[in-house]
Amino acid sequence: HFFLLSEPVHLILVLQYVFVFVHWGIERNDFPESYEKSMAAKFAEAGASAVIGSHPHVLQGMEEVSGIPVFYSLGNYIFNVSIEKTMAVTCTISPEGLITWRVIPCQAKNGVTEVAEPEKAAEIWKHVQSLSTNAIINDQGEISWIKSEEAGQ
Repeated sequence: HFFLLSEPVHLILVLQYVFVFVHWGIERNDFPESYEKSMAAKFAEAGASAVIGSHPHVLQGMEEVSGIPVFYSLGNYIFNVSIEKTMAVTCTISPEGLITWRVIPCQAKNGVTEVAEPEKAAEIWKHVQSLSTNAIINDQGEISWIKSEEAGQ
């Protein structure tokens, strides 16, 4: 069942970091639905530090929404089939509060998920990059965000 926040909940006053994991989207669609983008903006407004989605069974892109990263779908990480392209995401928070995001490209065979070999990793990063709005992924999987005024150039 889906719901939309009718009023922002300011959890940030209680917690330093809030990571929202949401089950959304339409199976096998490569791009998020408009309601997902709307919900992501509401989560950001409510004080989320990041939004990480699942459900479509395929990789979807990522973007920064109101200053927070949104990963619409990480794909299938564990499933009883071979998985050509999936990923994990890491978040590192420095003592000063600087947050660094990294995507780790993976594949699965016979129900076992492993980090992808370098050539396949580059292919997965390129695929995710093509689905993403304002994110840049370097050759180590680290993500940087293009500000909206830069993205339009």
